[in-house]
Amino acid sequence: MAFISASINVFSAATRGLLVLLVTGPLGVPPEMFGLFIAVPAAGAIVGSLAAERVVPAVGGGPITWLAALVPAASFAVLGLTSNVPVIL
Repeated sequence: MAFISASINVFSAATRGLLVLLVTGPLGVPPEMFGLFIAVPAAGAIVGSLAAERVVPAVGGGPITWLAALVPAASFAVLGLTSNVPVIL
């Protein structure tokens, strides 16, 4: 589990570092709006952390850990394949 968590954090940090270039460059979003691209996933993380205390006892830690690895991977894949700003949010 530590390896999965570390992998998620490393690739998430690498993607977030490039996000500013993608958003303000090819997508043409004004730099002032970049904070929105950071705030929306942060709000989702808060909701997920609140839901975790009910979901983990019902489903188990293993499946939730894999889900926590696959959801960001899928969202980063969509981020790389789309040019539609609302899809990214």
